[in-house]
Amino acid sequence: MTPAPTNVIGIDPGVKKCGIAYSCNGRLKYARLVTTESMLSEIINGKFMAVCEMPQTYGGRAKRGDTNDLLALARVVGQIEIYFRSVLGAWFVTVKPSEWKGQVPKQIMCRRIWKTLSAAEREVVGISPAARLALAEGRDIAKSATDVLDAVGIVLFTLGRLK
Repeated sequence: MTPAPTNVIGIDPGVKKCGIAYSCNGRLKYARLVTTESMLSEIINGKFMAVCEMPQTYGGRAKRGDTNDLLALARVVGQIEIYFRSVLGAWFVTVKPSEWKGQVPKQIMCRRIWKTLSAAEREVVGISPAARLALAEGRDIAKSATDVLDAVGIVLFTLGRLK
């Protein structure tokens, strides 16, 4: 079995904004919500593995919204992959939500991710003080914070730290 990489960039893609997280030597160093257009300039150079969430459908039925919206999101993932592979020469893989977090509801998963982080790692997560307090108290957080924590979760999953 191949050992888990220690330098990982996790991406929770969005048509307008992406959650992005970076680990170095197995520890989280950076996590933010960035515009999709500016995301590539946020990337930290070096040898790393890029892991991007790939949208998926669940039998063609969306809980909310239109399943066709995933087409635009899939295009964003493709653009990210081209950049990482062609420009940076990075190892690029995709992971489906069901692969890294199963069927765990988003808010519950965000709390699990937060609890997995060390105090030092929590400091580098770019979420609001209100979101930090809500996580500490076990309450729900805003979507922008869940996007950042999804990127962190992808990194933790890739590192083998998320159970």
